[in-house]
Amino acid sequence: MSTVDNASSAIAKAAAINDSTSFTGVKAIAEATEVVGTSDIAAVTLDSANNIAINGAVITGIRVEANDANDKLVNAINAESGDTGVVASLDEDNRLVLTADDGRNIEVVVSGAASGLGIAIGGGGASAVFGGKLTLQSEEQIAVSYTHLTLPTKA
Repeated sequence: MSTVDNASSAIAKAAAINDSTSFTGVKAIAEATEVVGTSDIAAVTLDSANNIAINGAVITGIRVEANDANDKLVNAINAESGDTGVVASLDEDNRLVLTADDGRNIEVVVSGAASGLGIAIGGGGASAVFGGKLTLQSEEQIAVSYTHLTLPTKA
């Protein structure tokens, strides 16, 4: 389950749409949530002041080598995957990739030098929530319409 913004996760949206499948003929499938690093992984020591938290699990107490050459970052994140639902890997450019196969949100909080791990946090903040995608299926053509759209705001 997502730890932040549960109601806005792909899982929750798919469940809401699927609750009406018998009326609409539309089925929703939550796709994996994926966060791909936008820059190289820097060498950094993760400690109480310099760390990364993923879906509430704080990753600390390790020395990460440049491009995670020692696999300590990926292994530390994956050690928490049972609690977070997030699996880490490196892409072909050795950039960090975080994946939640079930479509749950991925919340990333970076502190201090952990900003050098390559995950871009929009708006200059230290945390962000990344959501998954939905695929809609129907034997008929799907028409999506709305009369008013209000996006949630954070206080």
